[in-house]
Amino acid sequence: MKIKILKNNDTYSTEEEVLSLISKIVDKLIEDREIFKKLDKNKIIEFFSSLTENMPPEQKMSITDDELTTRIEKVMLIEATTGILNELSPEQSQSFEAATKGESYLDEIR
Repeated sequence: MKIKILKNNDTYSTEEEVLSLISKIVDKLIEDREIFKKLDKNKIIEFFSSLTENMPPEQKMSITDDELTTRIEKVMLIEATTGILNELSPEQSQSFEAATKGESYLDEIR
């Protein structure tokens, strides 16, 4: 299956080239952002690999490197944030839940 993703004036013509580009973007984001260092690179790449398989050809052809980088970064931010929330203690989790509901944790324990 041929996939074309614009990179300036070049195109990526195979699935392997697309996955290589995704891998390079993920590597760069992990290198540049501390919050991404604990993420599973393979999990991120597998996620985007499954997405590119199901994309219509015209959508694949219109994605620039910058747009792809932005999409990957957003997914990685969600993944990193989820990981952080899972690491909260029960008290921290309760405080977070109260804060997102607009309540104060201190009001709940009084």
